[in-house]
Amino acid sequence: MDRDEHSLDRPAGAAPEAPETPAAPEKPEDRPDEGQTRRSNRIYFWWGICGAYLLYLAYSLLQSYLNGETETTRDVVVCLGGAGLFTVAAAVLLTLAIRHAIRAMRQSAEDMRRVADEDRAAEEARRRREAEDEALEALEEAGEAPDDGEAPDETGREPNE
Repeated sequence: MDRDEHSLDRPAGAAPEAPETPAAPEKPEDRPDEGQTRRSNRIYFWWGICGAYLLYLAYSLLQSYLNGETETTRDVVVCLGGAGLFTVAAAVLLTLAIRHAIRAMRQSAEDMRRVADEDRAAEEARRRREAEDEALEALEEAGEAPDDGEAPDETGREPNE
């Protein structure tokens, strides 16, 4: 009888168990997209560091060539070729890292504007409710409040009209 390694835990003829699905994250900071964003930010940060280091290495190779430390043709080819390759790789890494940083700053600014707009709307709604409550209290004190306890709608008419 041909059995795979996963079937050793279950009796012969039994159906394989369905894999467990992870529970939905409860906290916003536990959402996978935010974790992925943090991971992505770290990756691009290290790409920027590596790009800067490659640029430093290219500069060091060119400096050794310009100072005359290269004596053979092979040394010259290694210095100039390495400097060229390191410069290109550094340019790619730094460009990607900078573009990602700019995109992340724009997204952050957009998120802050959205939160500020939501806060402003919530504050405006709270003030409107307070004004309506004060108006109802004033009507109740004056004895002009509706008897059934329903407040007038936005047009100022009673709900039963």
